Amino acid sequence: PDERAYGVLVRGHLNMGDLDKAVEIVESAYQGQSPAGVDPACLREVMTKLRKRSSEAAAALWSKVQTPQPQPKQWTSLRHHSLSPGCGVPGRGLMLHNMKPFGPTLETQE
Repeated sequence: PDERAYGVLVRGHLNMGDLDKAVEIVESAYQGQSPAGVDPACLREVMTKLRKRSSEAAAALWSKVQTPQPQPKQWTSLRHHSLSPGCGVPGRGLMLHNMKPFGPTLETQE
């Protein structure tokens, strides 16, 4: 399921008054290798209702849904030594090949 599907399920359970099941769905939306999550408005609604019941439970849920945000790749100068067709001036093309990232890099798991 994607973010939208999780949101529909969560809101449906909230409308039926089943906060516990809504919390379970939110938790499952943030699990796995590539979590879908729920939209911010839906999460805010669950957190508000849960906080009214138990601030400890709200804090526990909040800690479960916090996911580290990937840092954008940073690139070195757009100038490089290769010429791409149609660029006009050797070494001044704006192509991204032959460029190396600097700073922290993201590693993917397969």
